[in-house]
Amino acid sequence: MTNFLLNDANFWFSVALAAVIVLAIIECVGLFFRVSLLGLFDQSIAINSEFEAPEPNPDIYTRLVQLLSLDRLPIMIWLAIFLLCFGLTGFTTNWALSYFPGKSVRDWINVPASIITALFATRYLARLVATWLPNRNWSPARPDNFKGRTGEITMGTARYGCVAEAKVLNQFEQPRYVLVEAAKPEEHFKTGDKVVFIKQTEKSWLIGRP
Repeated sequence: MTNFLLNDANFWFSVALAAVIVLAIIECVGLFFRVSLLGLFDQSIAINSEFEAPEPNPDIYTRLVQLLSLDRLPIMIWLAIFLLCFGLTGFTTNWALSYFPGKSVRDWINVPASIITALFATRYLARLVATWLPNRNWSPARPDNFKGRTGEITMGTARYGCVAEAKVLNQFEQPRYVLVEAAKPEEHFKTGDKVVFIKQTEKSWLIGRP
């Protein structure tokens, strides 16, 4: 088993699973301090706020984020799921081929194929895991509980008709992550910008400048 794990063909997959184990250890250590270290690290990570989507598709970036379910989980949890799927996919492929002597898949084929498979798997697993994290994207409190509150853009660029993610504290001073978009066509808000919650729509909150 050890020889299989340390085989050159499994190098990148072993690294991926090792990274997942490290992330799990970090989170377990955080439990002793009653804090999610991955959550804190996630708050320090921002998608490049200088990114400007090309016309005529200003929301292509947001669509990609939603396609990969990046808007449903903290980035570190999403990354852990992706690495787990990537590692298991690669190991499974090589393990299955080990039963056929003389048959193998080159790294330049297996690694990209595993990445693509992992992205698809992560997309759906992230949605499943998100159901266990109700504080992400939607708050169970009444619809207008954020009205007038100040929040901060944490991921993406919020434009009129184009959503991004923002963090806001509820009435119990607990952080909540919600989808937001600019209330006015001429406004846009990048990662790190402070915003005021104005009104909730069916899919997101309308925001403005403080």
